[in-house]
Amino acid sequence: MSIDIMRGLLRDFGAGIGLPQLSPDEQGYCCLRIGEEITISLQYEPEAQNLVLFARLCQIDETASEAANEMMLAGNMFWGQTRGATLAVEPVERIVFLLAKEAVVSLDLPNSPGCWKVSSKPASHGVAG
Repeated sequence: MSIDIMRGLLRDFGAGIGLPQLSPDEQGYCCLRIGEEITISLQYEPEAQNLVLFARLCQIDETASEAANEMMLAGNMFWGQTRGATLAVEPVERIVFLLAKEAVVSLDLPNSPGCWKVSSKPASHGVAG
């Protein structure tokens, strides 16, 4: 049943952003490409009935790693800057990811946590390269 909820959420969300055909594939996966660099992946987890969002945001310049790590730790503190999501760094390539997970049955996009909402504000890349 929750995959049907996810399909409905994606359909409604897609309609709101001009993609009325937005839907997951047979494995419950869907991705959105934003501009040239950001892909947001959405994956349905049938066992837990969760919707997982993950996005590669940027690569941290080697000279700015310490400052970037401090900013992400501060942002993750009680999810103050991430609206309930988590920022993480893949240590070898220093790739920053945004990760979020929510029970599909609790999602109602107009009333969902802020991290699931589309923002028209441009992203700040600060110390990322």
